[in-house]
Parts: sequence; structure tokens; C-alpha cells
Amino acid sequence: MTNMRFGTVFALARRRIWPMIAVLSLASCFGGGDSAAPVQSATFVALGTLGGYATSQAVALSADGSIVAGTASTPAGRRQAFRWTEREGPVGLGFMPGGTYSAAAAVAADGSVVLGNGDTTSSPATSSAAFLWTAGAGVARLQPPPGAALCAGAGMSGDGSVVAGTSLAINNEAFLWRGGAAPVSLGRLGDV
Repeated sequence: MTNMRFGTVFALARRRIWPMIAVLSLASCFGGGDSAAPVQSATFVALGTLGGYATSQAVALSADGSIVAGTASTPAGRRQAFRWTEREGPVGLGFMPGGTYSAAAAVAADGSVVLGNGDTTSSPATSSAAFLWTAGAGVARLQPPPGAALCAGAGMSGDGSVVAGTSLAINNEAFLWRGGAAPVSLGRLGDV
């Protein structure tokens, strides 16, 4: 009886020990041993918000993560796009002429250009138009395709020279804006 118990205990121990040895061996191969490179811990950086605004939301990062584009909001719902750097903190991008809100949508790879959306009373007045912001020029509206209204920029190329978005003509229609050229309609999915 003693030999039977010993055999049972040995069999159970063998079933439990070998998986543990396998796990420990894998751990030492994949960074669990003393020779593994130290793991860098992630850090959390609070962006803060614009003066007079209650909340902020990040929406895009530059390629190296050092510049953030986002939107700050007041308790009453007023929104303003901002650009954040570690040195300056959040800096409001302002509004288009006569506008009361702006919201960031994308940022260039080097952080020098921010794509946003907002309202404007300048001709043609609209409740939604796309704009580009640069430090030198500030907010510059992107002209919509002819006959289109309610435009919104959605994304841009890494260098900020090409923007894609949508505009409301009869139905939503995609457009492409490249540099100083007129916007080009990309049509609607399913059009023949």
C-alpha cells in the first residue's frame, strides 16, 4: 500500500513539476532571466486643458508622440481645438471667421499642421467646414467642392499636404484636397 501511495504521489508530482519547469524555461528565454533588458514602464502625462475650459480630449499624435492635437470643451458645450507640446502645454487654435467652435481631427507627422473642423460665418457661411492650422498662418478654411456644404476633414497625409474628408451635397460625398489646388470629389461608394 505504501508503494502504491508513493507511486501515485510521484505521478502527480511529475505531472505538476514538468509544466512548471517548461514555464520557467520559457520565461528565461523570453526576458524572465537576469540577462533580459530592463522593461521600460509606461508613463501617463496629463495634458491639462485650456483656460476657461473644463475638459480636454486628445484625438491625434505626431509620429514621435511629442505633439498632441485635441479638443477642449466648456461645461456649456463650447469646443476649441488645441495643440499640446510638453514645453507649451495646450494652446488653443482659435476659430474660423465668425466661428463659435472648432475641433481637431488629425495632426501631421511632425506636428506642424493640424486638421480641424468648425463653423464659420464667412462666405459661404456654414455650420461645418474643414480647416488647416499652422503656426505661421493660423486657421485657414479649406474650400468645399462646388455646391457642397457641411464639410468635415477626416484625415491627412503625414506631411499635412493632402486632406481627405466628406461634404454634404445631395448625400455624403468624399473629397480630396491637395495643397492649394481645388478640392477633388471622390464620389460616393456604389456610384456608377
